[in-house]
Amino acid sequence: MIEVFAITDRDDLPLPGGEPLERVCHHGMAGVFARIEGRLEGSAEELWRHEQLVETLMEDRAVLPLRYGTLLRDEGELRGVMEERAAEFSQLLDTVRDRVELAVRVLADGAEQEGDERPASGKAYMETLARRRRSSEEAVAALEPLEGVAEAAVKREAAGDLTRLAFLVERGRVEDFNLRLDELRGEHPELNMTCTGPWPPYSFVSGGA
Repeated sequence: MIEVFAITDRDDLPLPGGEPLERVCHHGMAGVFARIEGRLEGSAEELWRHEQLVETLMEDRAVLPLRYGTLLRDEGELRGVMEERAAEFSQLLDTVRDRVELAVRVLADGAEQEGDERPASGKAYMETLARRRRSSEEAVAALEPLEGVAEAAVKREAAGDLTRLAFLVERGRVEDFNLRLDELRGEHPELNMTCTGPWPPYSFVSGGA
C-alpha cells in the first residue's frame, strides 16, 4: 500500500528529506507518496506528519493536497489516476498556484450558550433555528468584502459556528486580507471573527486520488 500526500506541478524538484518519499511523474506533474506497512492509526502524530509534508511541498511548488488517509494499492494505481485525471489536475494546479487558503470562522457572542439551551416547545425550537439562520446569513454578508482580496471563497460546514468560510488568497495578498479582516472586526464588533492559515488549499481541491 502507498499513502499519497499530494499532486504537484513539478517533477524536477527534490522531495523533502526526513521521509522515504517517492513520486510518480506524468506530463510534468508528480504524485508524491510513501510506502506503508499495515494500517494508518490516525494518531495526532501521523496527522501532523502528513500536514507538515504537504506544507513543505507547498513552499516551492503548486500543490493539490490530499486528505490524510488517501491510500492506493501501489504506484501503478497512482499512475493510472494521474493519467485518467491529468486535465483536471492540471486545471486545479493552475487555480491554486501561488495561492494559499485562509480559514475564517464567525461565532456571535453568546451563540455557544444559546446552543446549550433546550427549547421549551416546538415553536421555540423553530424560532431558534430561524434566528440562527438569520445570524448566519448576516455573518456571511459581513464577510463578503473579503472576496475583494481573494481569488475564490467557499462555505464550509459551520459546526457550532455561525459560519465558516475558506478563502483562496494570493501569497502576496495575505497581509491585505488580514488588514481587511481587521477592518471588518471594527465594523462588526458584535461578531467574533477568527482567521487561521495560511494552509494548503484543501477546500479548493475537488475529489482526490
